[in-house]
Amino acid sequence: MKIPKSVTILGRKFTVKVVSKEAIEKEIGVGVMGGMNFTRKSIIISNNMSKEDMYITYLHEICHVGMYIAGLNQVISSEMQEILCETLANTFFDSVKK
Repeated sequence: MKIPKSVTILGRKFTVKVVSKEAIEKEIGVGVMGGMNFTRKSIIISNNMSKEDMYITYLHEICHVGMYIAGLNQVISSEMQEILCETLANTFFDSVKK
């Protein structure tokens, strides 16, 4: 599956970039595979993993955007958000992979 250069989530357009491990570490932190910046309307994904894991990370970050737009990030702990995003990303991926 191909990661698009942009995606619209609940009416908001986000750019999507696949970047080096070093770029992710500089912008977000060590050990992170992806991230989203709501102010910049951007999602970044590390290229330091398999294509499958990159796509799952892309879906994971989309879940974070949806939670942010809905305001769920205000009422759900960070730990629970990670569990939900990872579960949903893998569920979505399993349902569409060929």
